[in-house]
Amino acid sequence: MDFDMYFFNPENDMALANFTPYYKAPGEIIRMQHDLELLPVWYAAPGSVVKVGDEDLAKGFVCSLVQKGMQVSVSVCSDWLQTDYFPWGWSPSFSFQLKKKGIGAEYLPTEAELQMYRRYSSREWAMEVLRSFQGVKGVCGESWKCLSLGEVESLLSSHPEVVLKSPWSGSGRGVARCLADDWNDSFQGWVKRVLRTQGFIMMEPFYNKVCDFAMEYYSDGQGHISFVGYSLFETDPHGNYKANQLLSDDAIIGQIGKFVKEETLAVVNDQLQHWFSVALGQCYRGYLGVDMMICRQMGHYLLHPCVEINLRMNMGVVSRLFFDRWMEVGSRGKYMIEHYFADEEAVAFHEMMQQKYPLQCEKGKVAKGYLSLTPVTPATRYQVYVLVG
Repeated sequence: MDFDMYFFNPENDMALANFTPYYKAPGEIIRMQHDLELLPVWYAAPGSVVKVGDEDLAKGFVCSLVQKGMQVSVSVCSDWLQTDYFPWGWSPSFSFQLKKKGIGAEYLPTEAELQMYRRYSSREWAMEVLRSFQGVKGVCGESWKCLSLGEVESLLSSHPEVVLKSPWSGSGRGVARCLADDWNDSFQGWVKRVLRTQGFIMMEPFYNKVCDFAMEYYSDGQGHISFVGYSLFETDPHGNYKANQLLSDDAIIGQIGKFVKEETLAVVNDQLQHWFSVALGQCYRGYLGVDMMICRQMGHYLLHPCVEINLRMNMGVVSRLFFDRWMEVGSRGKYMIEHYFADEEAVAFHEMMQQKYPLQCEKGKVAKGYLSLTPVTPATRYQVYVLVG
């Protein structure tokens, strides 16, 4: 078969941390996977297939999009097919899942490739990439790898406010802000658990952050890394992902350009593309993103060029591709993930938003209003939607 089969597996970061074929995702993550399994409809290549569990629900959702005027160019299927797979991310557990379904080895990554994905998904590699920017004008950022509790305590003595991060985690998880006065048994216990289960822990200063954004890329697996665009996103006080702004690249650069020079962004972009082409251009096919932030230090704005590296699909790429494919250049909006806690809650919200912000489509693109990017049922707990205009 000559098409890609897309699959949403949001447990990827935790599966890489565990790094065994037998990893089992928590029930809440399985629920998210079920509710958001049609998210690839919005970023999959034309002519590809989205793997789903509930084919009837999926086909009904796609049909409703067509009725709204959306030109959907992918199909859905509940079967595991012998073809190339394009998951949210690769891990030993997902590869093993495909193997159990009878998918041939020619469609699966090798053990060496899985090891490579894990290394380049770690915050340790983000630290190495960050250090390559030392000396570049207009940038900032430090990060340290700690192998013991003593190393953490030593750095904490000279840096009174830090952020501790487990080597593998995503979307703000596995991250804890710590002041020297907060260094108690609970913090120490968490650090010990990370050291025991993942081998080391990452530590960096706490920055006076002004805004979060990312540069997104695509690797074709043949040595070419292409720049996909920018994403401008929001996090809560704990660093957990909340939403993306739906804006053109020029509009995002206009916002970032209030703080840092465009030449600085260009230098960082060029250097990252070089890094990625050398390190993984020949052995990784898929999207990846680099989270960044603008920081204020001693009255100056500086660019932190490598907070995290996501060697997988991510919400920033989805929002970037949604804007480019499904919205007019001059429009703007917001891309949101919603979490519900009770039956019927999602349906009530969905119906209210449809009435308050009726959808308007022009020539297959969203011109204005509310659109749910995933199905909404009485049992829905997770939803992705956009609000445009």
